[in-house]
Amino acid sequence: MKSISRELVMIRMSNYSNFVAAGSPSWKLGQSPNWRGGAFDGWRHVKSTFAMDFRCDQAVCDAKNTLAEAGIDVSRASPRILENSRGLFQTFNANELARLEGVGAFVGGEFINKIRNPRGEGGVVGTVGIANKCTGYNADPNGALTNLTKLGDGAASLTEVDGRAQLEVAVATHPEIGALLDNSVLSGTVFRLNNIAGTGNAWIISAGYTGNTNPHSLSAYVFGSGNCYLKLDGEALPSATVLTSGLSRIKRENRTPANALQRLALVAAPGADLYFILFDMIEAPAVAPVPTVVAGAAATGSLPTYWNWQDGSSGLRSSFLGTGVEDGLPYADVRVSGTSSIASETATRVEFDNSTNAAAAAGQGWGLDFRVKLLSGTAPSTFARVVEYATSSSQIGAANGNTLVLDSSIQRTVGSFVVSGSSTNNVRSHCGFGIESTAYDFTIRIYAPKLVRVNVFRGSELNPDVGFEAPGDWSLSNCAVSAGALTFDDAGVLMFGSRSVFSSLTVGAVYEATLDLTATSGAGVSAYVGGTQGDTFNTTGSRISYIATAASNQVIGIISRGDNNFIGKVDNFSIKRVMPGYMPDFPILPPKGFMTESSCAADIVTAAVPGWTAGFDPAVGVSALVAVNFSHVADRAVRALLEISDGTEENSINAYINSDDQPALQIISDGILQTIATLPFPIATGLSFLTFGWSAEGGYIADQSGNVVTFDAINLPFGLCRQQLGGDSASNFLNDILVQAQTSSLLSMDEIGAWMEYEGA
Repeated sequence: MKSISRELVMIRMSNYSNFVAAGSPSWKLGQSPNWRGGAFDGWRHVKSTFAMDFRCDQAVCDAKNTLAEAGIDVSRASPRILENSRGLFQTFNANELARLEGVGAFVGGEFINKIRNPRGEGGVVGTVGIANKCTGYNADPNGALTNLTKLGDGAASLTEVDGRAQLEVAVATHPEIGALLDNSVLSGTVFRLNNIAGTGNAWIISAGYTGNTNPHSLSAYVFGSGNCYLKLDGEALPSATVLTSGLSRIKRENRTPANALQRLALVAAPGADLYFILFDMIEAPAVAPVPTVVAGAAATGSLPTYWNWQDGSSGLRSSFLGTGVEDGLPYADVRVSGTSSIASETATRVEFDNSTNAAAAAGQGWGLDFRVKLLSGTAPSTFARVVEYATSSSQIGAANGNTLVLDSSIQRTVGSFVVSGSSTNNVRSHCGFGIESTAYDFTIRIYAPKLVRVNVFRGSELNPDVGFEAPGDWSLSNCAVSAGALTFDDAGVLMFGSRSVFSSLTVGAVYEATLDLTATSGAGVSAYVGGTQGDTFNTTGSRISYIATAASNQVIGIISRGDNNFIGKVDNFSIKRVMPGYMPDFPILPPKGFMTESSCAADIVTAAVPGWTAGFDPAVGVSALVAVNFSHVADRAVRALLEISDGTEENSINAYINSDDQPALQIISDGILQTIATLPFPIATGLSFLTFGWSAEGGYIADQSGNVVTFDAINLPFGLCRQQLGGDSASNFLNDILVQAQTSSLLSMDEIGAWMEYEGA
């Protein structure tokens, strides 16, 4: 066996960091690894000087039992919303530990939602774009009968009464009533025109004139007994509607006013008892799918502020049914109805923010998600859609998320992509539908949409000859490969060099093409991938283009553009596939109302750790074994930083995941991270400092908004911030942290030998 002392000096104890702890490889949440050199007392190791179980909210600090939350400080500039094990969304205030019982403590980086109104606030309940000219309180009577006038038989009375029971019974046949009740648009109060004792007709007139003589349509929801009539005031009585105890919607359509001063009139015949709500008068030949709600003034139906409806030329119409909160998440209800005139299209959509608010550029990753469920009817396929636009607002490209078949359960759809258009100025977010040529009438509930920047992954190199070292592998036309470069010399005809790559290209995938140009003149050249050409370059320097290929062949190359008069050399021609990274699964909402953007700030968790003095004097050579149990970390590309310090920046050491020149933290199994770091300085008696967080080194460690996360050894004794490169959409939770103090003197020669053997020494 090699000299132990010599080996330890050479590697400065880094072999310890690569030792896989003994014990079960299937260590699960809330359990601890079976370290050598000691046993476990319940859930923690007996040599642990600091242990926290966030899953069960228990901790031991300096031999004292405490709650995990009591032993740390949390800094987060905004609230965080997480889904707990019961499917409810729990809001944690700013600077509050986001800990879910039985799961753990959530720690994450910053994300910024560029949708200005994810709560779905604002808007006017009713069919989008349809104005109700009545000015009474047609959904939530205000107790004063404002803008309603009773005329006719003096024995009749007009009052406001409780009609909720009848409204709730009607939900089965009028699903819009159910949504309006859920969202408190309907209070349950209705109007009652009681003409039971009358011998002549009695009627109400709603303030609000037709304003012109164009065709108008009227409607109202009614129940009661006897006969009633709906008409424009001054018109002759139409055919009577026989009232029943069940709610029905009566209509009077395509009526031409005699003048511009006519109003809606609702008539109760002698002996009738008429209850009514949601009356409306619109300028259209037919009634709207949903009456527009008014409250003292005429109003036009609209989706929530900044939201927009596009029918994709299908002829379908949307109606807004209000907002509310369910399971802790805000939502907006939207009804879509009509008969599509298009055989198959995906342009019909709800736009969450039809603006340039989310500025974007080629090479960026963007993602959209929202939750949605079906309230009534049968919906077409539904999906999240992220769209890139040029400055001129012309659409360049789009990416659809997973397609949902909606039912009464809450489902999540996620769409993400890498921007490829060089002229892209902004990205926008849609709820898309797969529309067929058929009749539709469905209502969906959309929860908390989110549009955020995400990281971008670069795959392996696809070009087998980046440096043009193998001329025979290239197919050349009017150009040459020499001296490690592809050379163009103003052939006056099309010039190109192409070759096959390792594997077939994927249609619709985005590829990053980089190249170096030297000694250039003329119109320029472009990279092409699978036959799709990228941007044209004609100046010296390193150039980059993002190409969404339209073909699945294996061909890449460089091609001349314009007048084919390019003179210059191309070198270092690299092709890599780029893909969007991790898309957070938690909602991001403004405190209230609308904002240009809303942020979920990074979590910073700090703790003071007792000095590692378990049975020995603190001195040079003290090492600490640190194990951290995460859920949803294994098999993901992560890079983390462990920093142990006595509180001064000079006296600290670092250990990293995925680093060649530092002791490495080990991903054991089921998300366990472990390292042993040896202190090159004494630790003062009392408190020491532990920093555990994501390294700011490497571009992919920047948070999802592009901001680099850094940790200060003095101000951040213990910190965690999630930075992930993909995987599924499961949240990342910290479950346990245990710090075990030990020195080499506590280890037997056999144990040290075993560690060396593990290293292949």
